[in-house]
Amino acid sequence: MSHIDQEELALVALGEPVGSAAAEKHLQQCPQCTHELAEMTHAVIVGRASMTDHEIEAPPARVWTGIHAQLDLAEGLRTDPLAASAPQEAVAPEPASSPRRGGGRSRALWTLAASVAVLAGIGGAMWAGTTASLAPVSVASATLDAFPSYPEAAGEAEVDEQPDGTRELTVTVNVEEAADTYREVWLIRNDGQALISLGVLSGTSGTFRIPDGVDLNDYDLVDISFEPIDGDPAHSGDSIVRGALDFA
Repeated sequence: MSHIDQEELALVALGEPVGSAAAEKHLQQCPQCTHELAEMTHAVIVGRASMTDHEIEAPPARVWTGIHAQLDLAEGLRTDPLAASAPQEAVAPEPASSPRRGGGRSRALWTLAASVAVLAGIGGAMWAGTTASLAPVSVASATLDAFPSYPEAAGEAEVDEQPDGTRELTVTVNVEEAADTYREVWLIRNDGQALISLGVLSGTSGTFRIPDGVDLNDYDLVDISFEPIDGDPAHSGDSIVRGALDFA
């Protein structure tokens, strides 16, 4: 026996019995049909639960187009069953003596399609919302300009706020470390009277935690300096690049 028709699998996923003993035996022995039925059944369960628990907007037409192509449905079922203009039955009914009428089949397929569409819509919306809530937000950036001693230097800085409210400064600079020195990243108050060390820069790029309570409206100057290895924590005065933060 060849694989079970996709439309019959859809009906089984909705709870209808398998059409024949041969089909039931095939379903028990065929991994491909079993896998497809499991996917359809999962879509129906989640889709129906979503319809019960959530207020759902109709999915776009492309959702049904994808379902139609994936299930290789008949041409008569091409119209989106969730569209306001969709007909009540997509295929002509069979004679009344038939154990399964065409209208019932199409309605069953529509229900499965609606469940899959709801699953795709809600799953996509939930994933998008979750992803957005977990992503850091850029709140400020700066172009770091060279000091006269390093005319070829250039850099960039960006402040990102994490979902938990912490802030991080990421800097890049094209000047490598020099002998007997290291590069240090600073936030400098705009009146030049105070500064905060964020840490040592290794490589051409680094990310640093901004201490809680630091007002970036005051400490809005980003500076990268060369520091001698002398144990003195103060700024050496040998700045490579500096720039003012521009807030988003």
